[in-house]
Amino acid sequence: MLFSVTASAYASEPQQKAMSDNCTILSSEEIADLLKNLPDSASAAPKTLPDDCTALSEFEVAQFMESLEMSKESTTMNNSYNGVVSDHAEQVVDGSAHVLENLVTPLAVDLDTGTLFFHNSIFAYATYNPGSQSESLRLSTPQNQRLLNGMMSYLHTLEGSYAIVGWIAVSRIEFDASNPLYIEYTPSATWLKIGADADAGTSIKETISESNEVRAIQKFFTFPSNCDPKSEYYWIGCDGVFYYKNSSNNISQQIYFGCGAGFNSEHPTAGAVVNSPY
Repeated sequence: MLFSVTASAYASEPQQKAMSDNCTILSSEEIADLLKNLPDSASAAPKTLPDDCTALSEFEVAQFMESLEMSKESTTMNNSYNGVVSDHAEQVVDGSAHVLENLVTPLAVDLDTGTLFFHNSIFAYATYNPGSQSESLRLSTPQNQRLLNGMMSYLHTLEGSYAIVGWIAVSRIEFDASNPLYIEYTPSATWLKIGADADAGTSIKETISESNEVRAIQKFFTFPSNCDPKSEYYWIGCDGVFYYKNSSNNISQQIYFGCGAGFNSEHPTAGAVVNSPY
């Protein structure tokens, strides 16, 4: 996995709402309210996390904060969208993009300190051989609930107050071309508009320097605010384009790709691995 170990960049008081237990699931609005209501004196040092957990780095925390802004852009579910880019015809060229793996892990927050973290052994993934230019990890409702309930059960073992705030999604994609240029991709989700009126996240551009290169794309997503994340379908992921030059005539070409995960799917991915020791 791509995760680094550092303390979170912000702190908070555990006063966002009364909880009968020590953990809950927060919507993007509740997370935003929690951060907005931080006292000026909030400077508590993060507690030491257990060895089986990893905190987000300051850079990763900043990425998660961007996902909060993205979640506020639209509240209209586009339930037909699943990240597949099949509307775009594959180019007859000498380049390719293949999704090799999609992985998700629940993201939690310590409400006493604001530390964002994940459990190293609670995750789900699928690998594809051979992979196509667009692949999604589709989890059934029982598989999705196993991850969320597993994280909830783990949080119950800790002292303090905690919340599950969303997902970390990681995809590994192989790009092949004799003269690669760059990839450009945008985080997206079922509750965000797509197409010409897109209100998804900021486009990200990365140089591809090798003729055969496997690139890992990691993004953070909150839960949708207009559906039950434990039972209703939604999708998170990225849509992108791989740009390169054709080796035969040096003409610029492009290949579309898509990656991500769908939850509470009626058509779960065969062979998907769901891991939770709780």
